[in-house]
Amino acid sequence: MKAGGSQAGGNSIPLLRKALIIGEIACAVVLIAGAVLLTESFVHLLQVRPGYNPENIITGTIGFPDSYATPKEQIRFTKQVIANLKAVPGVRDVAGTSLLPLINFKRGAGPVQVVGEPADADHEQYAEWTTVTPEFFHAMQIPVVSGRTFTDAEDAPKSGPIVINQTAARVFWPDRNPIGKHLKFQMLEAQDREIIGVVGDVKQNGLAAPSQPEIYVPFYGVGRPYVTFVVRTERDPGSFARRLADEVHKVDSTFPVYDVRTLEQLSSQSLNPNRFYLRLLGTFGLTALVLAAVGIYGLVSFSVAQRTRELGVRMTLGALPSGILKMIMGQGLRLTIAGLAFGLLGAAMLSRFIASLLYGVTPTDPLTLAAASAVIIASAMAACYIPARRAMRVEPIVALRDE
Repeated sequence: MKAGGSQAGGNSIPLLRKALIIGEIACAVVLIAGAVLLTESFVHLLQVRPGYNPENIITGTIGFPDSYATPKEQIRFTKQVIANLKAVPGVRDVAGTSLLPLINFKRGAGPVQVVGEPADADHEQYAEWTTVTPEFFHAMQIPVVSGRTFTDAEDAPKSGPIVINQTAARVFWPDRNPIGKHLKFQMLEAQDREIIGVVGDVKQNGLAAPSQPEIYVPFYGVGRPYVTFVVRTERDPGSFARRLADEVHKVDSTFPVYDVRTLEQLSSQSLNPNRFYLRLLGTFGLTALVLAAVGIYGLVSFSVAQRTRELGVRMTLGALPSGILKMIMGQGLRLTIAGLAFGLLGAAMLSRFIASLLYGVTPTDPLTLAAASAVIIASAMAACYIPARRAMRVEPIVALRDE
């Protein structure tokens, strides 16, 4: 009875361990597959062109106090600061804008009407908008596709011209040239504004976000309660951070300048959420992989110790060491395949939750799942190899005598 109880207890422990290891393997597959997907997505995002050249640009933002409440005062201040910055040695271009690309901030957006065409109440069209100074497109190196951009003289607050991006041109005039056409934009008091130019699309809302119809409005025509200065330099833009603030304070020393940073820093910061999830899944995936490998090693080692007599008998009857190695490795492989089956199912379910974080890769990418499976199998086989090698070296006589 004692021997039978011992045998039953011995069998129950391996079954429990097997279940736990299969679960660990499944978790490792899910997390590693997610980490690989996010890594591929991150690599694709790094290759996305934002629509402008972020190199050698420093930016700084100011908010106008109550003493600069009118557009006229805001425009006068902005023009003076831009003139001061242009005179600084090492500065190539200076411009102002109401909002920089890639900032995690809700952009101005509203319904638009194409003048000369009937409005469709069931399919209202929308566009985002940004106010910019005439130098903005040149400073940011945003390509002009057709027409032209603003001049200093175009400052009519109610009916000034506008520039649109390629997406707006394609959406509003899919088969016509938009230059000379007119738009009414509700957020600009529904005034009829002429389109004088089309510029390239800019990744305004994130590198992974598709471009939306965008309207650029002359800053000198409407003014804004805040402005961000864009300064392109001939050398390291970080060295101009203090000088940017100094030139603002020459016009009015009471103005604080905040968010002084380079456009390259801004582009990098826009990827911080992607980096966070990548590190999170990567850390958990590596931890699960290590736990699964340790578990497999422990279980196979336990199995080899329990089967010492059996292995001795097999080798006495002529079993080759390579056959013993194959048998022990096969035991670990069967566990791994069982864990993979559950893990791949879990990875398919996880893909639904991380789909919004992916760019340029499908959530169920077969190459990604194959790569995750290969990592798991390689780790499991490495964990099995040490106890399997130990089993190959069992001396039959010693094993039988010990039993």
